[in-house]
Amino acid sequence: MTFRHLLLPLAIAAGTLLAACASSSDSVRRAKEANAQGPVRATEEAAEFMVEMVDARRMDYAEGALAITHATTPELRAYGAQMTRDQTLLLDELNAIAFSLRVQVPKEISEAKAGPLRGLTEQQGKDFDKRFMSMITIDHERDVKAFTKAMAFDRDPVIADFAKRRLPLVQSHLDAIKAIRDDYK
Repeated sequence: MTFRHLLLPLAIAAGTLLAACASSSDSVRRAKEANAQGPVRATEEAAEFMVEMVDARRMDYAEGALAITHATTPELRAYGAQMTRDQTLLLDELNAIAFSLRVQVPKEISEAKAGPLRGLTEQQGKDFDKRFMSMITIDHERDVKAFTKAMAFDRDPVIADFAKRRLPLVQSHLDAIKAIRDDYK
């Protein structure tokens, strides 16, 4: 499949994600409420990590899909494609862990992330590039901190192991966008 063949499905996916988060009540709140009431086999802190990181993976996927179609440079478009691939991998793994631990995770992007994502869709050209780089840098800085903290979840070894194995990937995303941002003209 060529890069060009990826554009339409990714644009459709981004639009679907935006529509889902705009029309639903907050999925993160619903997941947290369900976890507080349900038979979760993880600590509250670990369940919170999973909820927040699933929401973050959905957001990063949507941002990446937008970069593929809206970014002005080949580097940012390639980075967007990498985000869609890697976020899908991370999301699939998080969903499998959540299922095994009976942790409810959000099914769509939270209201807190939907607004900034809508704002990003309204940007074009260099304005899009700058806002995308800023948003994704903030996202990955937050994620690196969360994954680092989760590595110490001694009472949740499955989640600690996931964080330990996947932190290098998340850190590579942060490093890559910082390098692109530093070279951006």
